[in-house]
Amino acid sequence: MKHVMVVPGGAADHAVGALYGKTPLQAAHLPTLDALARDGLVGSAHLLPEEVAVAPEAAALALLGYDPARCYPGPGPLDAAGREVPLERGDVAFRVDLVSADGETVTDPAAGGIAGEDAEALFQAAAGALRALNLRFYRGRRRRHVLVWSGGAADIHCIPPALAAGKPLLETMPRGDGESVLRTLMWDSLDILDGHAINERRRDEGKAPANLLWPWGPGRAPSLPRFATRHGIGGAVLSPAAYWRGAARLAGLAAPELPGATGRIETDYAGKVRETIALLRERDFVLLHLGGPGSASARGDAEMKVDALERMDERLLAPLLKGVRALDEYRLMVVPDVVFPVEERAPTREPVPFVVATSRGIARPARAAFDESAVDESPLVYEDGYRLIELLISG
Repeated sequence: MKHVMVVPGGAADHAVGALYGKTPLQAAHLPTLDALARDGLVGSAHLLPEEVAVAPEAAALALLGYDPARCYPGPGPLDAAGREVPLERGDVAFRVDLVSADGETVTDPAAGGIAGEDAEALFQAAAGALRALNLRFYRGRRRRHVLVWSGGAADIHCIPPALAAGKPLLETMPRGDGESVLRTLMWDSLDILDGHAINERRRDEGKAPANLLWPWGPGRAPSLPRFATRHGIGGAVLSPAAYWRGAARLAGLAAPELPGATGRIETDYAGKVRETIALLRERDFVLLHLGGPGSASARGDAEMKVDALERMDERLLAPLLKGVRALDEYRLMVVPDVVFPVEERAPTREPVPFVVATSRGIARPARAAFDESAVDESPLVYEDGYRLIELLISG
């Protein structure tokens, strides 16, 4: 039996005015998903407990079968594991984003979408100048990197840069034990990067500078029970996101990086299908995460989100289902990680819909549509969302 979980990140949504009161899932043409819903079971799952931050990273652990209330460490340690950054006892890992600031506020938490050689050069310039005995920087991708603070305070309060946008820096910088270390690092990074030649060029081109390092998401490395021990099968996770690869590695799952996997709507769908099928020839479980729908929500673009969902259905789900059918008996589940309203541009704690179908068929399907209405209309509800994976693996 092969078990496949497809996670369209941020696919669930609210009704959107620009879509005539429909959600993107309802507005999109999704024949493959519709067929899965007709032949399978549709329900809903609460992936984010009240005591856990509203974060796709916490939902990722839940989808792998781990209770976020007990083991979610914050995004920093998951990113570190995903980038194979070693963490010793007493180390605290942070995400570090390149953001735009004017000296008083964060003006663009995405730093104008900086990527490529410019992002790498700016990060290296700051990391090289700010090197200290107990602070270690590790290069990531685009604007997102990792900082490890040996002997640091894991409970220091740091907010995501998106929540700091437009607010005074002094009110949004880290607070708590050790705040002076991080605040000094941030102010020093502004001094180093603001006048950098790359940022001067970006300003001349009408682009936002990437002139401030923003550390957030601190935590220590968690210890997760092995996925194979809990579920009796091995597997792999395919995702462009470091935190997904980190969660996989901490759980003892393979986490190969796939060239062409961008986390955006323009990604190598065919390559993801090929790699998933190749992994399933050797393993019994593969989780495939797509970032396109969530990227569209972060940009507030409803039409782009509909496009992302339709591309997923046509270019990924349809050929994936064909390939899985040729391998063996299977169970296939599609489930978003979070509700990510395109109009609010921030994820919520609401339950997400899911659909599961099998090669053997399901005699009494719960309903005939897969969208947000399943939360109210389907009787199949997982209050402890981290147990949803049992439906996929055990049936």
